[in-house]
Amino acid sequence: MSYLDPAGAAARAPLPPVPDLMGVVSTEILIDLMIAILTLGDRP
Repeated sequence: MSYLDPAGAAARAPLPPVPDLMGVVSTEILIDLMIAILTLGDRP
């Protein structure tokens, strides 16, 4: 297992569903924040 491939290591590791769900929710929130910040300059 390479330490340069954290995504691959995470995919191979069995994760319980609750932390995985939390990660998905927090990712959704981060994406929404990024979109809001990026679109601030486009608003009149």
